[in-house]
Amino acid sequence: MENRQTKVFAVMGEDARQAAAGEYLRRMGYTVLGEQGAAQADYALLPMPLSAERPELDRLLAAAKPGMLAFGGKVSAEAEAEAKAAGVELADYLKREELAWLNAIPTAEGCIALLLQNRKRTLWNSPALVLGYGRC
Repeated sequence: MENRQTKVFAVMGEDARQAAAGEYLRRMGYTVLGEQGAAQADYALLPMPLSAERPELDRLLAAAKPGMLAFGGKVSAEAEAEAKAAGVELADYLKREELAWLNAIPTAEGCIALLLQNRKRTLWNSPALVLGYGRC
């Protein structure tokens, strides 16, 4: 059985999903640090979408030790190249089929929320068609 206390995660980003993932990892017995702990971390959890312009990626790559495994969502080719040049392996968690399918649910709900926020009246008796591309 692996010793979870020896595995250190740096959870980066302000997103509620990042906070929930960090809390889950903590409950599972892993050491979870914030962005300030990137230099000590074996793994990093980055936000989505992850492009080369995300400040979290810059800060991670400046502090990360070579060999770190980082996870991000919707990773751009530029972000992947920057990570590789810094000796950090960057995996895209949205390429996991089960996560991609489950992510479609909050994506569709987010579309409905935006629709409701920007309407001046209720949806009652309104013709509506919600279309998606891919897993939305």
